[in-house]
Amino acid sequence: MSMIRLSAPDYAKAEEPLQKVKINTLFAQAVIRGRVPGEVYADDSRFPAAFYIVHPSGMSLLFGETDRLPYNRKLIDYVISGKRARTMTEWLQVTPVPGVLS
Repeated sequence: MSMIRLSAPDYAKAEEPLQKVKINTLFAQAVIRGRVPGEVYADDSRFPAAFYIVHPSGMSLLFGETDRLPYNRKLIDYVISGKRARTMTEWLQVTPVPGVLS
């Protein structure tokens, strides 16, 4: 498992897990449904369980299973290491899937 950028046809794999998120996800829904351009990253291309969705407005959402350590490490490196050049501000929202954290 690592952090993999999904292709647009695979964005639908985030639909069901996204429905379990209890915070505002309209911006993420717009990306995965192809209504706006954006990026979707996951821990696995075939059977993803952790997702990072980036909307062109700068909003992003991290959700899904929290026990994906290689994915978590790549994501941390991607988000806070400074290796990713940002051209605008990014607002990251984070939520675990209900029931995963006890």
